[in-house]
Amino acid sequence: MKGMMTDFSLGTEEALTARSPNGVPVVSDANMSEWMLYGYKQFELGAEVMRVEVVVSVVDPNNGVYEVGRVTSDASGFFSCDFIPEVPGKYTLFAPFEGSGAYYESSAETSITVE
Repeated sequence: MKGMMTDFSLGTEEALTARSPNGVPVVSDANMSEWMLYGYKQFELGAEVMRVEVVVSVVDPNNGVYEVGRVTSDASGFFSCDFIPEVPGKYTLFAPFEGSGAYYESSAETSITVE
């Protein structure tokens, strides 16, 4: 599964989306002050700015639900997670983001069929 953790809120429309046309990458609450200085005041961005953790889970063909990985989004907001399906059939993969002090919750979902 792959996806993007990006912010498309009204507050990012002008200042940040010009620098991040595919969406403004989401950062951890602990790094929000540094991120705002970077985005709105054009300060340099420190190398240690932490992105957010994404928990990837599946619903397997037998309706079993389980976590397949925890990954951290990168500097562009991209995340991906590999897993090895246990049985053939349709899998629904989902990646909820529980939200934080700075962001509302969100999620992404897709499906694959394994033969």
